[in-house]
Amino acid sequence: MAFSLDDLLRGFGALALVYAGTLLVRFAHTLYCFFIRPAKRLQDFGEWGVVTGATDGIGRAYAFELARQGLNVLVISRTEAKLVEM
Repeated sequence: MAFSLDDLLRGFGALALVYAGTLLVRFAHTLYCFFIRPAKRLQDFGEWGVVTGATDGIGRAYAFELARQGLNVLVISRTEAKLVEM
């Protein structure tokens, strides 16, 4: 059975369409995961949060956010003066 060039092109076109569809579904799933899906309730994981490096930068922001969401927070830092200041 011989395939014509037209049949081959249609087959490759169908494969390309399936591939583009899977990429679109993966992209839509990524958008859902990052922007649409509701956030996890941190209280479901326990009532305590431990933050290292909590006196500066991102660690400090994490500590305050965990406290704002109602968790008890244990903060750890290398410098005691910054902990007292916090």
